[in-house]
Amino acid sequence: MPNSLVYLEPVVYEVMQIEHVVSYQYACGREDLIVQSHDVSFKLKKREMLFGYQLFVTNDSRIFEDTKVFVVRRFMGEGEKMLNHMLWLNGSETEEPSPSLIGFKNCMLN
Repeated sequence: MPNSLVYLEPVVYEVMQIEHVVSYQYACGREDLIVQSHDVSFKLKKREMLFGYQLFVTNDSRIFEDTKVFVVRRFMGEGEKMLNHMLWLNGSETEEPSPSLIGFKNCMLN
């Protein structure tokens, strides 16, 4: 990557960590699964709806330090491990996209 762009990707991730572009996500389970947080686990049955508020994840002070402070190097170098906690509808940023959770339209069609 050219030197002038070395900060582009980390800056985009940092902006999304502070105030995510898509704050609300919903999905339908294609199979039974366990959804876990730091403190509890929930069993989601096939075809049940799951609603997520993205900022609960990216502003979790048990994972991210200074969640409301812009830290340009948060996702650089050793900080790249933090990308495991940047979650999308189909998995984390570091995983291959998975169709295991698909949006509401597909849930209603299946």
